[in-house]
Amino acid sequence: MKNRPEPNEAWLQYLRRTGKFCCLILLAWGEIEFHIDQIVAKEFGLYYDDKKARILLELPFGKKLEFLKKQGVICNEEYEVINKFQQKRNKLFHGREDPFFLTLGDKERNALMNNAVEAAQLALDIGLGCHGKKDKE
Repeated sequence: MKNRPEPNEAWLQYLRRTGKFCCLILLAWGEIEFHIDQIVAKEFGLYYDDKKARILLELPFGKKLEFLKKQGVICNEEYEVINKFQQKRNKLFHGREDPFFLTLGDKERNALMNNAVEAAQLALDIGLGCHGKKDKE
C-alpha cells in the first residue's frame, strides 16, 4: 500500500480510507481551525494575517463558531456538525475522562472519523461560500 493518496484523492479521504485515526483527527481539526479563522476575519473585513485580526483569532474556537452562527454565516445544522466534532475531539485528546482516544472501539472511531471529514468539508465549503447549496431531489 502506498503511503499517500491515490490520484484525485484528498488527504482526509485517504486517511479515512486507511483508518489512520489520529492523523485524520489532527488534520481535520487543523483544517477546521484554519478555515474558521479565515471566515471570522473576513466577516470583519480583515485579512487572516492582518494585525487587527489577531485579537479575533485568539478568541476560543467555540466563541468564533457561535459568532458565525449568530451572524447567519453558518446555519444550525452546520454549527452542530462542527461543534459536535470539536466537543468530542476535545474530550478525547484533552479530557481526563474515559474514553481516551486509544480506548475507543471501532464503531466509535468510525463515527468520529466520519464526523471529522464532514466537519472539515463544511468548514472549507463555508469559507468558499458554496455551503447550503444542496441539490433538490
